Amino acid sequence: MIRRPPRSTLSSSSAASDVYKRQVVSTTKPCVVNLCFRELKGNGFSGSIPSQLSSLANLYSLFLDTNSLSGSIPPELSSLGNLNVMSLHSNSLTGSITNQLSRLGNITGLDLHGNSLSGTVPSELSSLSQLQELYLQINSISGSIPSQLGNLAGQLQFLDLDTNSLSGSIPEAIYNLRRLKFLDLDTNSLGGSISSEIGKLNDLDFLYLQHNCLSGSIPSPLWDLALLQEL
Repeated sequence: MIRRPPRSTLSSSSAASDVYKRQVVSTTKPCVVNLCFRELKGNGFSGSIPSQLSSLANLYSLFLDTNSLSGSIPPELSSLGNLNVMSLHSNSLTGSITNQLSRLGNITGLDLHGNSLSGTVPSELSSLSQLQELYLQINSISGSIPSQLGNLAGQLQFLDLDTNSLSGSIPEAIYNLRRLKFLDLDTNSLGGSISSEIGKLNDLDFLYLQHNCLSGSIPSPLWDLALLQEL
């Protein structure tokens, strides 16, 4: 369903976004379409993200990536109940990831990578039952990977947490994400062993665990992942 070459990023051409574009274009007047999609990526915008964006109740996708935006992610954005895709990557955003984003009940793609975000991965993100793609790589996020992310087993297919300061072990609950196609945890400070439960990830195409502090033996169920293309 979702396009995804290795280590690419959420974009306005993603399948999730394309589906919504087709739906809106076919069911609304052209003047309304402009209220549903806000794409301002790839410019030279600076300053903070205006909290007034929360007044755009019809917004389906928000692409502000690849600019020079700074400051924190406004918690007011969590009121965009129709939002399907949010891409804020490749800016200079700081502060923690607000747990208010867990209110975005219709979101399928969340891309915050390539900023200077800190704090922890909010466990509340596990309530995003429609989430298919989550990209938090290349930030300064610390703490452990919340085991609650295993609750996203119904939809999550792409999880990228690489190049942060995550520690602790890989939670067993991650291996419940049986629809996962892409898992990147490299360049963190993760320890412990790789559980044999990794054999549950039968749909996995790409797995990156390098540059951590993992120990123990390589579990044999890893060799049973027939779809694995990169390890």
